[in-house]
Amino acid sequence: PYFVSLGLFVGALIISIVFGLKEPAVKPASASQWFFGKLGVITIIGVLQALLVDFVLLVGLGMEVQSVPLFIMTTILTSMVFVTLIQMLVTTLADVGRFIAILILIMQLTTSAGTFPLVLIPEPLQPFNAFFPMTYSVQAFKAVISSGDFAYMWQNNLVLLAYTAGFMVVTFIYITFTFKKKHVGESLIEQAA
Repeated sequence: PYFVSLGLFVGALIISIVFGLKEPAVKPASASQWFFGKLGVITIIGVLQALLVDFVLLVGLGMEVQSVPLFIMTTILTSMVFVTLIQMLVTTLADVGRFIAILILIMQLTTSAGTFPLVLIPEPLQPFNAFFPMTYSVQAFKAVISSGDFAYMWQNNLVLLAYTAGFMVVTFIYITFTFKKKHVGESLIEQAA
C-alpha cells in the first residue's frame, strides 16, 4: 500500500517535468478548452501509469489482492488524485509548486502511517495524518489488498475522489482567471492598434 502510493506520486511528479501543465499547446478558445485539454492529457497518462503498476504487481509479481477490479480502480483513483494535486500546484505556482509537491510528499511519507502505525509517528506530526491524500490511498490499498473490508476501501476512495475534485476546481478557477486576464489584455492591445 505504501509503495504503490509512493510510486504513483513520484510518477505524477515526473509527468509535471516531462509535460507542461500550464501553457496550452495551441491558443485555447476558452478557459474550459484550456483546462480540459490539460486535464485530458494528464488523465490519460495517470491512468496509463496506474495500469502499468497494476500489470507489474498483478502479472509480473503475482501479487494476490481481495478484488482485482477494485484494486485497479483504487490505483487509477490514487493516480488521479496525485496528478491533479501536482497539476494544481504547478499550474498555479510553477516551479515553486513542484517544490511544494516534494514537501507534501515528504510529509505524506512521514504521516500516512504506511510503514508504522499512527501512534508510532512523532506526536507533533500525527494531526497532519488526516490532511494528506496518501493517508487515504494507503488505507484503501490495505483494505483492497489484504483485509477485504470494501466498505472501508470505498470510504477512503470517496475521500480521494473529493480531493481530486477539489484540486480540479482550484485549477479550473486559476485557469479561468488567467484566461480572462490574457483575453482582456489581448483585446486592449488590438483596440490600441
